[in-house]
Parts: sequence; structure tokens; C-alpha cells
Amino acid sequence: MMVEWGSMLEEFPELCMKLVCAARVSPTSHFLTAVVLPVKFQDHLCSKDPWCDDCLEYSCVDDTGLLQVEGSKWSPDECHECVCSNGKVTCLTRPIICPNPPHKNCVKIAGPCCPTWNCTTGCVDENGEDHDLGTSWYSHPCIYHTCTVEGIMTRITDCFLGDPIHPTCVKFTPVGECCPEWNYS
Repeated sequence: MMVEWGSMLEEFPELCMKLVCAARVSPTSHFLTAVVLPVKFQDHLCSKDPWCDDCLEYSCVDDTGLLQVEGSKWSPDECHECVCSNGKVTCLTRPIICPNPPHKNCVKIAGPCCPTWNCTTGCVDENGEDHDLGTSWYSHPCIYHTCTVEGIMTRITDCFLGDPIHPTCVKFTPVGECCPEWNYS
């Protein structure tokens, strides 16, 4: 008979326990060993504890079927932390700060903890104008923007103007251009 890790093999309701097939990580290698463990019911109907502290060793089995010894802590995902205490698994939500969407046109996709964002719908610039994904525009002759799935990427042109060839040269920036030039006239 084949059973999966975490499967219940037999129930003992009068003792508020069940036998569960679990996986134990070998201390000498990275192999898993199948073990059958007595595990307490996680049921509120088992308020009286028929277990004796010295006759059975407390242990837990996590959602993946892995043996968790008394007192161990683990995180089944990024937003929960679980502990094995007195043969029962208790999981609490960890405080976590979820990231904001890269831009306001992103669509929220619910996740187990934090949402993910579908940002393939475009971008909105600082003037409130919509831009399709992959499009580029200038907000100033020296400032170039591109709408990406991560949001608006901005590139600022760095101008270099060497020394004038003649001391009477005058520096000016042509209309619509980013960088200044020397006027030799």
C-alpha cells in the first residue's frame, strides 16, 4: 500500500490522536525516511488531554508531511510561521510589508500573503498622461522616459561641453535641444 507524506493511517478518537505517515530528514544524509507518528487531533472537541506526558513523545506533521519535533518552528510560506507545541501545530500570520505596485495602472492579483501585480497595461506619467507598454517620450529635451512592466524608467542626458576654442565664444542651448553648444560667431 502506497501512502503520501502527511496521510492519516488510523484514527483513535477516544485518545484524540491519529497515526500519520511522515517524512523524517536523515541526520547523516539528505534522504527522507518514512515514519509513523502519533499526532494529536487539532480539534476543539479534544479539550481533555488523555495523553500522558511520559508515555508518548509529542511531535507534529506539517502540511508537506514532514516531521516537526516538539518546539520546532518553520515557515510554510512567506507570511506564516508555525510552531509544534504539545503535539499541536499552531500557525500565525507574520507581520509583513507588501510592496506597492510599480505604477497606478497595475492590476492587483491576490496572493497567499502579498498581492502580485500585472503591470502590462501601461504607465501614467507625472502629468497624468497614459503611455502604452514599450513606448518612450521626452518630458524635457534632456529627460527620456520608457514605459516598462516595472514602471517608468527615466534616462537623463548628461551633457559635456569642453572649453571654448576661442575666448569670445558664447555658450547657448538651441531651442528644443538638451545640451548647450558654443557659438563661434
